Amino acid sequence: MIGPRLTIAAAIVTAVVVTAAAVAGILGLDVSLGLIDPRVQASAPVLDLEAPAVIAAGEPATVVVTSLSATGSLPVVVRAGTTTHRFTVEVEAGLARLELDQTLTGQAGVLDLRAGSLATTIEITPGPVVGDFPVLAGPHTVVANGADHAVAVAIPRDRWGNPAASGTEVVYTWTQPGPGTSTGSSRVDRGIAWVELVSGTKSGWTGISAAAESAVGVEARITEVPGAASQLVMEPVVVVGSEVGDAVELRSGPIADRFGNTIPDGVEGRFGVETARGPHIVPGTVQGGRLRAWWVPVPGAITISAAVNGVSSPPLTMTVVEDQQK
Repeated sequence: MIGPRLTIAAAIVTAVVVTAAAVAGILGLDVSLGLIDPRVQASAPVLDLEAPAVIAAGEPATVVVTSLSATGSLPVVVRAGTTTHRFTVEVEAGLARLELDQTLTGQAGVLDLRAGSLATTIEITPGPVVGDFPVLAGPHTVVANGADHAVAVAIPRDRWGNPAASGTEVVYTWTQPGPGTSTGSSRVDRGIAWVELVSGTKSGWTGISAAAESAVGVEARITEVPGAASQLVMEPVVVVGSEVGDAVELRSGPIADRFGNTIPDGVEGRFGVETARGPHIVPGTVQGGRLRAWWVPVPGAITISAAVNGVSSPPLTMTVVEDQQK
């Protein structure tokens, strides 16, 4: 008869341990082999965990924990991304409060909260957009031909550096040398918004601004440059010396693209010179909207033409006469 009695006694002990474990689990206590961890037992059991579901970045948030005990202390764990913060709050009249400040709520995302066996989350949305947010434009240089494209990208942010929420409208204004002022808009997608621009037909710089909510970004600029030279003529050669062997300046007429934009300084070209001694190539550079170079002529008939960007001028023919009085 001893065997059955021992079996019944063991079953009773097991039932008591299981019941204790279930109660401890409900109260948020840890049980190991029927023994409550004394460190956890010192904490007040948790009945409820409350926090705001959604807040804007940087706003304070109050976490309220309801305890079965009127007094005591409670551990609260807050996880922000990959960082875990541990707090201990004191229970008074069955309630404990934890205030979360901007150091924890400044970054948009989700905060995971845990107290005892209960858990909840706080979603942090981006705050209002602040001014002087970045506006980028590229390429930095386009051809003023009415066909080249550029893209302006806005990156609106709140005061904490969080990108504006997806769907936030961004309004762009850009002023071009030719068409004047134009506007366009787009919406933030994954932190950025962009708009496409088409070049005008007049060279100069284009200023681009962007506004989101009540904030204005930093202005961006692109430069619209002349296209290839459309036509080219030679100006008469001016003899600057009184003797053969003195240098003369070779100079083209004004050089412009097909829309009348003057070709900028620094563009390279060449002069083709034919004399009785044969053809010569004289390198030149655009200065003041004209191709220029210096050359020492020889007596006799010469033919000169200018070429820039693959466009050549009609030839200019002249005769250099040697000074007979030297």
